[in-house]
Amino acid sequence: MMSARLGLVVPKRTVRQAVERNRMKRVLREEFRQRRCTLPALDIVIQVMARVDNSALRADADILFTGLAVNPGDET
Repeated sequence: MMSARLGLVVPKRTVRQAVERNRMKRVLREEFRQRRCTLPALDIVIQVMARVDNSALRADADILFTGLAVNPGDET
C-alpha cells in the first residue's frame, strides 16, 4: 500500500435522501483528496452517524485528517 485509502459509509437509515448521502460523500472525498499526501499509508473508514451541513462536515473532516497527518520531520 503506497498511500492512504478512504472508505465511506453513509447509511440510508441515517440520511434518507440519496442527494444528501451523495453530497456528504462528495465533500468527504474532496477533503481527503486535498490532504492525501500528508496522510500515512492507512485504510481510513468514515461512518456518518448524523446529518450535518457542508461547513460542519468540512470542519469535522479537517480535525480528523489533521490528527492523522504525518509531519515531514516525524518519519518513524
